[in-house]
Amino acid sequence: MRNEASNPLSNEGGDGNRSGFTLPEAMLSASLGAIALAATCVGIGMAARMSSEGTEQVRFNAIARQAAQKIERCIEEAMSVSVVNATRADLVVPGLRVASLCFQAGGTSSPNGGVIVLDADRSVFGDEKVLCSHVSAEGASPIFAREGSGAVRVVFRVGGGEKTGRRTFAEGVLVSLTVLPRNSTRWHGQ
Repeated sequence: MRNEASNPLSNEGGDGNRSGFTLPEAMLSASLGAIALAATCVGIGMAARMSSEGTEQVRFNAIARQAAQKIERCIEEAMSVSVVNATRADLVVPGLRVASLCFQAGGTSSPNGGVIVLDADRSVFGDEKVLCSHVSAEGASPIFAREGSGAVRVVFRVGGGEKTGRRTFAEGVLVSLTVLPRNSTRWHGQ
């Protein structure tokens, strides 16, 4: 004769106690697991979106920094600068060539699809070089403006504000610099 009391996991005793979960307990456990899984997926999705926006902002920072350095170098190396209008500045560069910096608006698909272009010699066709992409004007302020003592003020935004559906991309970077042509003394001395 076997001792039924010695094995607590045995179902052979006929006492009606079975181990395991009842159907409502199993359904509750599965529901809680599904809710936890959904919350985890939402959290991972939000983290990925925030990481993507952060990466985009870093890219806009790099584009803005490089553009500011290039534009500053172009204006500093010029002998004279003439602001033609809010989107174009003509530069007289060594060799008495006329170059220009100009803003070209992008298409209607993106508000920040414009570019700033350097035309190193206006008399030569096809030598244009894009200095900065993802450019838009900052509000109503002109991109190129004349400042006192011959300096040129350049203000524009790189990236930011682009929307697709409910998502707004990174804020972008405001570039604002005032540059004086350094070769202007050599120009007047010739």
